[in-house]
Amino acid sequence: MALTTYGGLIAAIPLWATYTDLSAAQLGEFVAWADQEIARRLRSNLLLTSSTVTLTGETISQPTGFLAMRRMYLNTTPRKELQTTTPEGAMDLSSRIVSGTYPSHIAVEGTTFRFAPIFTGITTTATALYYKRQAAMSADSDTNVVLDAYPYLYLYGALEALFSFKEDDNNADRYGQKFGALIEDINTRDAKDVTSGALQSTPYQGGVI
Repeated sequence: MALTTYGGLIAAIPLWATYTDLSAAQLGEFVAWADQEIARRLRSNLLLTSSTVTLTGETISQPTGFLAMRRMYLNTTPRKELQTTTPEGAMDLSSRIVSGTYPSHIAVEGTTFRFAPIFTGITTTATALYYKRQAAMSADSDTNVVLDAYPYLYLYGALEALFSFKEDDNNADRYGQKFGALIEDINTRDAKDVTSGALQSTPYQGGVI
C-alpha cells in the first residue's frame, strides 16, 4: 500500500504492526498522535510560509496554524526587521523605553504577538516568515506536505502510538527512536540548507525526492 494519502497510511499501519484487531477509530487516533508530535517537533523548510499582518496595537492575534517564528519585518521604507525577545523582555522594554514611532521587538506570547516598545506610529503592516502547521487529514484521499515528502515519518509515529497503546514497550521504543531520529535528521539538514545554501543530493531516510 502506497503511503501517499491518508487512506494509504491508515491501511499500512496494521500491516506493519501485524495486528488485525484495530478499529478505524483507533488507527485514526494513532495518526492524530503522530500528527500532533510532528507539529510540535518538526521545523522543516516545508512548513515555512509568509503572510502579512497588520499592527493594530501592542498585541495582535497570530496567523492561523502558527507554530514558530523565523523572522518579521515592518513594511516601512526602508524595511525594518524586528528583533525577537521573550514576553517578559517585551514588557520590560515597554516599561523602560519611551514609546517610538514603530516597535523594535516582537515576542510570541501564547496565541498572540506582543510588540515593544509601545509605538505611536500610524497603523502599518509587517511580513512574517514562520512555521505553519501541516494541513489536517481525515478523508482517504487527503495528504499534506509532510506526508508527501516524508511518508515514513507519519508511519513511524503512528506505530509508536499503536505499540504504546498495546503496551508493547520494546516496539514502542523501537519506532519511537526511528520517529525521533528522522525528525532530528530533517531538522538538522534543513538548518544546514538555510545556513550554507548548498543543495542536498542525498535523500533523507524515509523521504521522497
